[in-house]
Amino acid sequence: MADLLEKFGNVKVDVTSKVAESDNIACLLMQGAYDKACEALKQLRSMEEIHIAAQKSAIENLPSGSISDYLGDAYSINKINYRLQDIHAIFIDDIVRWFENTYHVELAKEAIRNELVPQLDYYDNNLEHHKQYEEKMASLHIRYEDVLDLIIVQLGGFTFAERALNELKLKCFEAAHHPYMHQQATYIQRKAVISLEYGCSCSEYSGDFSLNSGAKNIVRGLIMYEYGQTSIMPYQYTRLLDYEFSQQLIEINSSKVASIKCFKNTRADIRFTKEQYAREFVEMFLEANI
Repeated sequence: MADLLEKFGNVKVDVTSKVAESDNIACLLMQGAYDKACEALKQLRSMEEIHIAAQKSAIENLPSGSISDYLGDAYSINKINYRLQDIHAIFIDDIVRWFENTYHVELAKEAIRNELVPQLDYYDNNLEHHKQYEEKMASLHIRYEDVLDLIIVQLGGFTFAERALNELKLKCFEAAHHPYMHQQATYIQRKAVISLEYGCSCSEYSGDFSLNSGAKNIVRGLIMYEYGQTSIMPYQYTRLLDYEFSQQLIEINSSKVASIKCFKNTRADIRFTKEQYAREFVEMFLEANI
């Protein structure tokens, strides 16, 4: 039994099989750029060290202060070392950002950075700790598979699409409820119309309308409800998600959503083509407290 458990423990799951081929291709391209950049920085540092040593050797018999520093700040070992320390976190952030932007999910970049990149307490004056930190940083090289593994853990067993949908539903719920008054609803459904109490604002100067951030999330929920994804962005919805728009009534004219109308008192009305759709949207997005 112990041998069997040990065998299971030694099984390595190919984390790359859990994402699309296009994701792996993008990550491999970023991995290649990161690998080459690390190597280039190390070669540049070695070259600069040789040149700086040659400069010191050339003037070693002159009195101190009798000659200018000809290399000046054109050569900076410190800048290269700082970049070599930062490049790992930059690479991690790029991988995480790819999945955030591709699947419209929010991931904890800092947690992944802290897991993969050695950490040193700023106030730690222990020289041995500093030495250990520098040794770890000198040998550090990140694999995108390690980043991906931690991303999959953050998904909590959901697919990217499921995680994105849950996050969107939570944002819609938060937008439709008062944050301080026991999550009291800030919308009313009357037949085929959902009225958002605090959905928009109207400029005193231009008279243009703009949706608040919560209402924009609800609009993204409408797109998901209508099309099953948020990557599709019909022109009418694009106008609503812009900074401002001049029309009080935006005709959507899709199969489920008829229009969205803004009022100067901050109310925004979402009119569906059927009362059934309004009820479904409330159940699926405005009352789905994930």
